Amino acid sequence: MTMQIDFVEKPCRQCPTFDECKAIDETYRAQLEANGWNYRQIKVKGSPLKTPIRQCTDTIFKQYAPFFTGKDILEIGCSTSSQFTLPFIREQSIRYVGVEPRSSSPGWRLSMLPRRLIYKPYNVIAAKIINPLTSSLYNQIQRMKRKAPRAYYMRDRFPSPHLTTPASFDVIFASSSIEHWHEDQPGSSEDLAWNGDLSVLEAGVQMYQADIRRAYELLRPQGMLLIDCPIHVHGNVIFFRGFLDHIKRIFESVPWTSLTYESWRLDYSGLRPYLPDARRDAWKTVYKQPVENLWIFNVIARK
Repeated sequence: MTMQIDFVEKPCRQCPTFDECKAIDETYRAQLEANGWNYRQIKVKGSPLKTPIRQCTDTIFKQYAPFFTGKDILEIGCSTSSQFTLPFIREQSIRYVGVEPRSSSPGWRLSMLPRRLIYKPYNVIAAKIINPLTSSLYNQIQRMKRKAPRAYYMRDRFPSPHLTTPASFDVIFASSSIEHWHEDQPGSSEDLAWNGDLSVLEAGVQMYQADIRRAYELLRPQGMLLIDCPIHVHGNVIFFRGFLDHIKRIFESVPWTSLTYESWRLDYSGLRPYLPDARRDAWKTVYKQPVENLWIFNVIARK
C-alpha cells in the first residue's frame, strides 16, 4: 500500500490565535522593542510571556485534543510545561505515561512534574504496562485512597528499554522534544565550532529513524504519532539547521498509512517574523546561515 503524504501550510492569518498573537505584539511592543524582541524576558502574572512558536504548539495541542479522549498516550519529553495536565488527563479519561530524562538534571524538583504530580518510580510503570494483575491491585489501593492516578512518569530517554510491550499506545505525542533526542551530535546548537561537515547528517538520520521505528512498534493499529518541533531554535543539527529533506526521510522510513507535514508560522503574513535580535545576530556571526524566522514543523503520522 502506498503511503499518502501531504504537506499543509498553516498561515498565521488563518490560525485561530492570529488575533491573540497580534494583540500580544501590540500590547508589549515597547518592551519587546527595548529588549530585542525577547518574549521570555517579559513577565505576565509572574510567568514569562509566551513566544509566538509556543502559541503555535498550544494551538496544535488544542486542535488534536479531541483525539486524546479515552486513549492510552505516551508523551516523550513530559517536562514541567507539558500540556497534559492532571485535570485534563482525568477529565478526558486518558491513561498516560510520560518519559523525561531531564528529571535527574541539577535543579529538577520532583514537585514540578506536570501539575505537581509526585514522581512514580519505574516499578509502578512496570506494573501498569507489564503486569496487569499488579496494576489492578495497585489501582484498587489508589482508589481506596481516593487518588486513582492515571498518569505515570519515568526518568529516561526514548526509546526506553522499559517500554517493551508492542502496540500498547493509541497516541505518541512529543512537543518541542525530538530535536533534543540526539543534540550531542556535531553541528547541533551547542556546537559553536562546527565546520559544516554534512556527513554527520546521515548518522543523525539513522539514529532518528531507529527512534521512529520504535514509536511505530509501540503504536496500536490506527494509532497516531504527533510530533512538533521548532526549526532554527536549538537541538540536533538536522532540526537546528532546518534540513527538511532529512527530517522527512526520518518519518518516511516506516510504512505509515498516512503522513502529514504542517508548517506553522512559516507563513507569518500579518505578523512580524519571530527572530529575537540576539538569535538573529548569532545566526549571522556564529552559525553563518541566513535565517529570517523561527517556526514550527508538525508531523501527524497514522499507523
